[in-house]
Amino acid sequence: MTHSSSRLRDRRGAIVLIVMICLLVIAMIGASMAKVALAHRKQIRHEQIHRQARWLAEAGIERAAAKLQDDSGYEGETWSIDAVELAERGAADVTIRVEPQSELPGRVGIFVLAEYPRNVTANARVSKRVLIAQPETAIDRSSAQEP
Repeated sequence: MTHSSSRLRDRRGAIVLIVMICLLVIAMIGASMAKVALAHRKQIRHEQIHRQARWLAEAGIERAAAKLQDDSGYEGETWSIDAVELAERGAADVTIRVEPQSELPGRVGIFVLAEYPRNVTANARVSKRVLIAQPETAIDRSSAQEP
């Protein structure tokens, strides 16, 4: 009997060891999957932040063009946007500079730098530069019509 009970204990010990190894492998696979999921989530958030900064830069270009339509002396501004206006995901700063182009008469350059979210180390900074025709402002049109 002692010989068969010894074999039974050995088998149980081997089964426990195999189960422990299987659990360890499953835990390692689970930890690896969790790490990949977290990295993927971080990458998606980074892409969202960068996309928002690109949209803000585009909006800055459009804002400058619209302001130039109203005022040919517009030189730019820092447009601060509250987090409330951006669905509570963080505030932003859009720096706009209008640069006359002496080598290209009748054209102005618009330079925009968008920073989103503002004052955070993991933010996105997107710059954009375009050349546009110097718009004719409402003031220019009214003075041209006078006799």
